[in-house]
Amino acid sequence: MQNSFYNNRYFRLFAPIIFGMIAYILILLIFDTINQLNENFFSFEVILCVLIAYLISESNRIIIKLINKQHQVVYKLSRQIIAQLLITSITTFAITSLAVSLYMNFLVGFKNYNTELIVFNSIFFTLVLCYNIMYFSILYSVNINKIQIGLAEKAKNDSEIELEAYKSKMNPELLNKSLETLICYAAKDPVLADDYISQISDFYRSILNNKRTELIDLKNELETAVNYIALQNSWNNDNIDFKVGADKLSKQFNIIPGTVYLFLEYVIHNSIISPILPLSINCKIDGDILFIECLKRDKIQKNDNQGFEIEQLNKAYKFYSDSIPEIIDKNGILLIKIPLFEPISKNK
Repeated sequence: MQNSFYNNRYFRLFAPIIFGMIAYILILLIFDTINQLNENFFSFEVILCVLIAYLISESNRIIIKLINKQHQVVYKLSRQIIAQLLITSITTFAITSLAVSLYMNFLVGFKNYNTELIVFNSIFFTLVLCYNIMYFSILYSVNINKIQIGLAEKAKNDSEIELEAYKSKMNPELLNKSLETLICYAAKDPVLADDYISQISDFYRSILNNKRTELIDLKNELETAVNYIALQNSWNNDNIDFKVGADKLSKQFNIIPGTVYLFLEYVIHNSIISPILPLSINCKIDGDILFIECLKRDKIQKNDNQGFEIEQLNKAYKFYSDSIPEIIDKNGILLIKIPLFEPISKNK
């Protein structure tokens, strides 16, 4: 606590004056001579109280600094509190007793001043106790803030790790199917195989290019989704129809890379697709929400492979927003709501 109040130059200069004045008023109250305040406001008693306050304040500051150095190596916080209270109290009694004794003996000439000594020690001990309470209250608040900041940093780092883990995932099943389809095309029609290689390269190039990007333009994400549907159609006999409301995309939005691709994968893997029942998926924007909608045609055995990826995606969304994607199953319609983000440049 290098910048704590006890090191502040203004506190060191003015606080002892205030403490000394408070001590002097309390002494007058105890001796029932408060009516002498106007007469004795600039008396030697006031100077004595302020001087004692200065000596105690500076000695306490030095003691706290020494204890803080030891605390980093030896003391626990509980031991620091006990040691600081004990040492500052002893020092306060010593300084107050010495100052009062010198004043009474050499300036006033009193030999019997036990009552005054007890009163002065009691008042300045109380002020030092308040001083220590203030110090430990601030120390406690600083420690609590550090803990909260540490927890917030940890949560942020965990979210960043989860986001990176989600974006780094590649689908080996999709790659295997693409390569198997490519082998079939190569055996049947080399020209068709060349076109298919372009589709594969476009899809995986977009995945790899966006791997290190936190948010991408929605149009780029939808282009990746179109490439993904093209790959899926290569072994689903073009029975998947993916429509995008292009007229709604005039306004730019950002999205986490791979979001649309993941939910399209979820829909395709859990839907019956055949020439009799082709799958039609509609994609549109309403406000700052992207909707993916299709008729519900569940397979007999559902595929839960995307469950973990969707959970990771939701955690990644929590890093940017309080809203997360939703999957709504209602009246035979499967509806997926995906929150969109305003471009960063527009938010500044």
